[in-house]
Amino acid sequence: AYERRHTVGGRLFGKSAGFDWDVEGAYQFGTFGAGGIDAWTVSGEGGYTFEQLPWAPRLGVRAAVATGDRGRPNEPLGTFNPMFPRLPYFSEASVIAPMNLMDVAPSLTLSPAKDVKLSVTWDFLRKNRAADAVYNSTLTPFDGTAGGSSDIGQMFQVVGEWQATRELTLRAAYVHFFAGRAMTQAGGRDIDFSMVSAALKF
Repeated sequence: AYERRHTVGGRLFGKSAGFDWDVEGAYQFGTFGAGGIDAWTVSGEGGYTFEQLPWAPRLGVRAAVATGDRGRPNEPLGTFNPMFPRLPYFSEASVIAPMNLMDVAPSLTLSPAKDVKLSVTWDFLRKNRAADAVYNSTLTPFDGTAGGSSDIGQMFQVVGEWQATRELTLRAAYVHFFAGRAMTQAGGRDIDFSMVSAALKF
């Protein structure tokens, strides 16, 4: 159906005394066919850096909630649409979009050298509404994931980054996605992903 969607939101971020935080939220309204739209999301990331310890370890956690639809024709469309999400959003593998989702991801970041960072993240993913589907990075549903289990799965990620020069950044990552019941019941499976990239600014 024809859709007209409006988004309003805000963001709060900062650093103080070793702590850092980044929290944002958005609400969406509008029309979808003859019905309305009522969707929202809240996400946040925070951590504490032990600057006096070797490798300056940072313990962090990210959490997010994005609404899904109940599957009731007489109610407004409830699936949050991120419209133009930054990819990768949850990991370098870009498997899941921030729609109909709840996730919690603790992390550890180390700085073994001034221009080097290593991070490890473990992400736990679930549907917000079991009736709705799991959505991929193109913002379309995975076939067969509507209804059934809410367990999307878990993601383990290791990322290394080296600022080799002022202009050159080298980055490598490995991601393993452990498919949950919502994915395996639809024929999905575990995924291994690795990448190496170089960015040159001039």
